[in-house]
Amino acid sequence: MNILVVKMSALGDVIQAMAILRPLKMGFPEARITWLVEESLAPILDCNPSVDRTIVWPREAFTSSILKGKEGLHRREKLKEFIQSLRRDVYEIAIDLQGLMKSAIWMGLARARRKVGFSEPREKLSKLFVNEKVRGVGKDLHAVERYLGLVEGLGCPKCEEVEFGLKRAKLFISRAKDLLREGGARGKRPLVVISPATRWETKRWESEKFAELADEMRLKGGFEVVFVGGRGDLDLVRDIKERMRTRAVDLTGETDLPTLACIMGMAGVVVSPDSGPMHLAAAMGTPVVALFGPTAPWRTGPYGKVHKVIRSHVECSPCFRRKCSSRSCMRSISVGEVMEAVERVLVRLDDCPGKSSARGSVS
Repeated sequence: MNILVVKMSALGDVIQAMAILRPLKMGFPEARITWLVEESLAPILDCNPSVDRTIVWPREAFTSSILKGKEGLHRREKLKEFIQSLRRDVYEIAIDLQGLMKSAIWMGLARARRKVGFSEPREKLSKLFVNEKVRGVGKDLHAVERYLGLVEGLGCPKCEEVEFGLKRAKLFISRAKDLLREGGARGKRPLVVISPATRWETKRWESEKFAELADEMRLKGGFEVVFVGGRGDLDLVRDIKERMRTRAVDLTGETDLPTLACIMGMAGVVVSPDSGPMHLAAAMGTPVVALFGPTAPWRTGPYGKVHKVIRSHVECSPCFRRKCSSRSCMRSISVGEVMEAVERVLVRLDDCPGKSSARGSVS
């Protein structure tokens, strides 16, 4: 049988949604699973052996004109190819994990007998494009538990342990180690990865605090500090490094998603605000010290018991706003409490056989 999963974006959402793959395979052992996703995120799905096929959504065809000139012709052709790819197979089940109109359109075009979605999706009109609505999956549950609740509604078993299945990321370990060495990582120091960037400015911690934290980890902790991010984060990380008194390894803009996953998996701990890379680290089994302000960690925090969430508990948090003049929720988080959390996580790892914080050393 064929199953279609529709979850196109964003990075953190797609990673958390991968938790459904194991119970889907257990509930439907003969299933061939196809996943509809944005082009930039397809490589992370390639790291999961439970995904048999990906259909790439040509987002750029919808973000600019598709009607004029040679470029418009190219975009129309790409859109046509996408729709043909979507409708090529007949699916027994199509699952809308997005719950938005942008996913509902493709649910409507997909050739599926059962079209399944949430009874309370993020955009109500998207319910018009499904013929089965799973109830009892509340919006205030953690995103991973919401996704799992939906497939449990299909009769799939509830797994005792949640797995994200990024097994093929290990194939990129040689490239990850090469990048770390080229960036200046040496010896057996435990790696601490800092991923400072966020899509919302309200989620961002101050550059001077990231710089102070990195210096503390280098001077007092003896850690190898590694900055990661996309090409759009180069200015942010440059600003942080210019404020530092010590050096750090900077891999900003140097990694693709599978290599970034591998580096996250090598780290002893990852420090990050609420972001896609934060979820990538958690999915790789690495403890995360997560900095939360305008969003709710019980909904979108790093999933698992090994992580530590830092919040200031100001009265207005969580507000879910992308713009804020004060950003008091993030500014109230101190360098000291983040450093203390990092040290506690690493001590806890050293006390667990087989999970030493030195696992991320480059040697």
